[in-house]
Amino acid sequence: MARFFWAILVLPLALSGSVGLAASPIFPLSIFGARAVWISKDELIYTPRSRIGIADLRFEAMQMETGQRWPFTLSGSRSDSVHLHFTPPNNMASWVREPTMLVVSDSGGQELDRTYFQTGQLLDAIHHFDGCLGVCFEGGAPVLRVWAPTARSVKVLWVSAGKNPSVQSSLDMALSAEGTFEISGDSSWLGRNYLFEVQVFSPTTGKMENFRVTDPYSVGLAVDSVSSMLLDLRDSRWKPPGWDSAARPALASRNDSVLYELHVRDFSAHDFTVPPGLRGSYRAFTLEGTDGDRELRDLAAAGITHVHLLPTFDFASVEEDPAARRDPQISSGLPPDSPLPQEAVNKLRSLDSFNWGYDPFHYLTPEGSYAQSPEGGSRTLEFREMVQALHRKGLRVVLDMVFNHTYAAGLADEAVLDKVVPGYYYRLDGEGQVRNSSCCADTASERWMMEKLMRDGLELWRSQYGVDGFRFDLMNLHSVATMARLRDFERAKDPSLLFYGEAWNFGSLLDSDPPSAFTQSRVYGTSIGVFNDRIRDALRGGTTDSKGKSDPGFLSGLYYDFNQEPANRDTPVDLGLQRDKLLWLTDVVRVGMAGNLRDFSLTDHRGNQIHGGDLEFNGGPTGFSRDPEESINYVSAHDGYTLWDSLAAKLPFHTRNRAPDTATLDERVDRQILGLGLVALSQGIPFFDEGSELLRSKSGDQNSFDSGDWFNSVNWSGNANNWGVGLPPAFSNPDDWPFWRPRLAEPNLSPGAKEIAACRSAFLDLLKLRRSSPLFRLRSGSEIQKRVHFLETELGPMQAPGMIVMEIRNNARDADPNWRRVIVAANALNEAQVFPHSSLGRATLTRLYGKGESRLAPTPQLLLPPRSLTVWGEK
Repeated sequence: MARFFWAILVLPLALSGSVGLAASPIFPLSIFGARAVWISKDELIYTPRSRIGIADLRFEAMQMETGQRWPFTLSGSRSDSVHLHFTPPNNMASWVREPTMLVVSDSGGQELDRTYFQTGQLLDAIHHFDGCLGVCFEGGAPVLRVWAPTARSVKVLWVSAGKNPSVQSSLDMALSAEGTFEISGDSSWLGRNYLFEVQVFSPTTGKMENFRVTDPYSVGLAVDSVSSMLLDLRDSRWKPPGWDSAARPALASRNDSVLYELHVRDFSAHDFTVPPGLRGSYRAFTLEGTDGDRELRDLAAAGITHVHLLPTFDFASVEEDPAARRDPQISSGLPPDSPLPQEAVNKLRSLDSFNWGYDPFHYLTPEGSYAQSPEGGSRTLEFREMVQALHRKGLRVVLDMVFNHTYAAGLADEAVLDKVVPGYYYRLDGEGQVRNSSCCADTASERWMMEKLMRDGLELWRSQYGVDGFRFDLMNLHSVATMARLRDFERAKDPSLLFYGEAWNFGSLLDSDPPSAFTQSRVYGTSIGVFNDRIRDALRGGTTDSKGKSDPGFLSGLYYDFNQEPANRDTPVDLGLQRDKLLWLTDVVRVGMAGNLRDFSLTDHRGNQIHGGDLEFNGGPTGFSRDPEESINYVSAHDGYTLWDSLAAKLPFHTRNRAPDTATLDERVDRQILGLGLVALSQGIPFFDEGSELLRSKSGDQNSFDSGDWFNSVNWSGNANNWGVGLPPAFSNPDDWPFWRPRLAEPNLSPGAKEIAACRSAFLDLLKLRRSSPLFRLRSGSEIQKRVHFLETELGPMQAPGMIVMEIRNNARDADPNWRRVIVAANALNEAQVFPHSSLGRATLTRLYGKGESRLAPTPQLLLPPRSLTVWGEK
């Protein structure tokens, strides 16, 4: 066996020696780290903290309380790590319940290093459980079951209800061979509050702990999640009338989906047609005749198929007891660039009623702050009432699932998983510390039981709450294999379920196992949708980073209406270079309009025949999908600026040598409609941010996750759009006030009811048009390849950047009996454009949308108004 040696540099720890650890105090993780990683039940990779020679070293697992040792044999080594082999003891299942360390000594017994073990893969090899966890009903009787293979004991503690539970009694739970602890009861248990008391070794503290913790599989919770409640979700008390027999809105194909993102609190917090006690709640969705109800019904009638709800599982960042919350009181009539609103929001943002909710606490229970009564089964009833009401409005429901992290790990009050099986559920670094590339504690979905928690969670929300799809936050922190198994498991029950999410190119899984991470480059052929930032950024310009807020794109004036903004970071000043960039971005938009297919064949702006995957985009390919459902096309979402605010940042503002020197209100509305229309009529699944049809603004706030109701307001009445309600919060918009202050203060940039109504009307018409013909929602990549063409690229290298003319062919009328073809023409320029094409000579075109004209003699051509989208159909 080949061996590789470190340069011999032996650095014994200050407290090392020949004395066994049993005679020494136990130390927390920070002292030794966890640099010994099990890769199976008989293999280990050890990484020393310092460089040592490996010749004649002894590697032993040592039980910390007894000093008993088990040897490892050296299997191989590299410059930075050692591969060890272990002969498992017969009682391995009980062995993992005892605190154990790896001890490294030299031939004379001098101790050189100690470290804790990372046991995730070991537990996967010897202990996993595929049955019911949490509250189970077996033979009609309730059973409580928790997977805790490293625990010495688990008790169920019956506690009092309310925010300060006291222990009333306790019962020992029995250990099973699969590493679960369980106990059976009777009907008297229903409705009781409980905690688990888990006796387990915690590397974080370096000692045995008795953690009192809620049930990771809680289906019911007390207010503020201080205890679990034993509920039977089949109980009629927690079901609205007609729940079991209710039908969902029909969906012929997942490709027919049109998504509309909503935040539960945003929906009604500022809807003054909703009674004050119901604003911001699940039950606001059940009301009829409110402004919000009217909007959702109109959207559903026009073509929205799904409401995508931001997180509605139990999250940790908002007090659930209304009496404990404090919402800022902000005076109306302040100057549009006043700093006072953001000051008021900042003072109370840790106590107010608002957060996006990407802070998972319990995955299987509805969030209580949206419930009128957050205690126990009431929140289940209210959540189901909301789902039922949305279904009755004609809208399916998608839940935003945040399995990639939890709000807390370790010893934090809000930590759950890490107190039941310390270290197992999280992705750890080389020292055993929890990775947090997602912002918080990254979960390890590669662990068997973490994937089971995800699967069980999806199944519960589908079967018990009637939801119709799932959006996965930072799906790039999960593997392709995990997502495929979850997809297959759920679609076996309901093939119409949507699966989609973020798949960005970063994160702890990409760092540790690059080929496995579910990034955009691996979506091809999965039938799982990913957000298409290519079309978003090509249309808007820049990225969602606020540092690129003023960089323009296809939609916002690059080259043809340059803003000359000094804040631009990625826009060349030279107009020739701007023209080149606009032509490239136009190619990116074309690929996006064709479903962002990797294999889509098109002629680029240089006249070259390419595929969508050949076109470069920010260091990667533009096209990544095989079929259209794999591309979620959008131009704005809850993240980043609203479309209105993005345009406000990018369009000309007091620009020299322009008349007028600032883009007018009408120009801004036109561009909002054009952006929404290009998404609506692209192949793939369109996604729209709530209120974008109403020109919604957040007053320049680019990260409103904790900015309160004030900056996140949606006005369904259509009287105002929330622009100019104060400078955006300083805590999430550092250094941006000098940029936004003059724009917010500009009196001519605030839209009124007329402008809002114009955008809303156009948006509804676009949705109706998409729904009217299957040609706008083709089912497969092969159908798109056959039917979608861009006529302007057939005229040679583009002479008029900023124009796209997409033709969708239906010559045999096999997709739609009404039309031989449809033509979607976009003109982003401020001047009308004439588009001639020989194929128009024999056409009889009917205008389906927009104000453009077609003239077929003497020269067949399309006349495209400025800043417009026009659609024709040929009979």
